[in-house]
Amino acid sequence: KKFLNSKSYYTTARTAMDRINIDIPLNSKVGDLSIADQQLVAICRSLTGELKLLIMDEPTTALTSKEVAALLKVVTDLRDKGIATLFVSHKLNEVMEIAERVTVLRDGIKIGCYPAAELDSKKIEFLMTGDNFEYTKTTTIISRDKPLLEVENLSKKNNFKDINLKLFPGEILGITGLLGSGRTELALSLFGMNPADSGLIKINGSEVVLNSVTKAVDLGIAYVPENRLVQGLVMEQSVSKNTIITVIERILKKTGLIDHKVKSNKISALVKKFSIKVPSVDAAVATLSGGNQQRVVIAKWVATEPKLLILDGPTVGIDVAAKGSIHDSIKQLAAEGMGVIIISDEVPEVLNSCHRVIVMNRGRINSEFITDQSTEEEILECLSSAV
Repeated sequence: KKFLNSKSYYTTARTAMDRINIDIPLNSKVGDLSIADQQLVAICRSLTGELKLLIMDEPTTALTSKEVAALLKVVTDLRDKGIATLFVSHKLNEVMEIAERVTVLRDGIKIGCYPAAELDSKKIEFLMTGDNFEYTKTTTIISRDKPLLEVENLSKKNNFKDINLKLFPGEILGITGLLGSGRTELALSLFGMNPADSGLIKINGSEVVLNSVTKAVDLGIAYVPENRLVQGLVMEQSVSKNTIITVIERILKKTGLIDHKVKSNKISALVKKFSIKVPSVDAAVATLSGGNQQRVVIAKWVATEPKLLILDGPTVGIDVAAKGSIHDSIKQLAAEGMGVIIISDEVPEVLNSCHRVIVMNRGRINSEFITDQSTEEEILECLSSAV
């Protein structure tokens, strides 16, 4: 019989974590960890063996800027030791920082392989999409006569404290912050999944109690989660089933059976509205690209006709062209009068897509920026000062 040497594997695990300067309790269950910490554990696991080639597929998706910097240093250290790394990413700044050669794929076809020194982000974006893509600033004019959402002194122990904010119809509010800032916990509270301990929430001037998802949906609130694969979609089911799953009760006949004509019309309208590229609405969501999967998640919740749409990491793991399309759709929803909250790590995303940006730190609102009066450097400086 052979027994595990617990001291040895704890030492191995700790050594791997030390390489990228993270500290996660070694006896924690991975399923109980945040998405970011799960990502870090997966990365550490790859660093425990004798490596010749390390393949990393979107390794920084859920990481903070500090964790990203530590990981990229590990990659360069491995390179210096003769270990090759295949780094798959949509984050072009990271690719440009560490890569010596860059291979660009588009629709499954190799466009070319280039020395990194000959490229910049704009050229890579063009090679990826066949088009010149630029973030466009949000220009919609919003009415500030009556708030759609008012939050006063909202608090939940160990999550967030004394949150005060307003959101107006047609406004897009960005919330950013480092890991542990409380931004996702706040979003879940507004969706009834993580009820606050104290404070006040008003929708269209009326005080409400958000203690369940059903209550939130009934009040016109929708939430697109950070992890679409686990929390947002039923991957083996069709586009049509995923799209109307939130509104089944609204498309029933008096007999209790589904009105297939209403169902078909609603699905077709949503597929068209969000430009979902799919061979058939009966195709499994698992067969779609990341961008189209995300469009399905957004469509699923827009089907409920919400007044307030909360999106947590709406373009995580999505290529630059799909990002632009999704943000165009979000801006159109706001132009139609919907209030939108975008939670994101990507400062250019919130700076260009939102009217205002709130920076959270350790459960509190640290700063607020008016985007047409602010720069990326100012927001990044605020984030770095929170470390």
